[in-house]
Amino acid sequence: MAIELPMNKIPAESQDPKYLILFGLPKVGKTTILSTLENNLILD
Repeated sequence: MAIELPMNKIPAESQDPKYLILFGLPKVGKTTILSTLENNLILD
């Protein structure tokens, strides 16, 4: 059974989400994928 990944941008279901929690193993690309969002600010 193969997983089909989206090839086009999917519209947001919520315009202003209050919280976002990402959980994953180190070095899988969590920060990288967030850096592609429009109007983002990443503080380290």
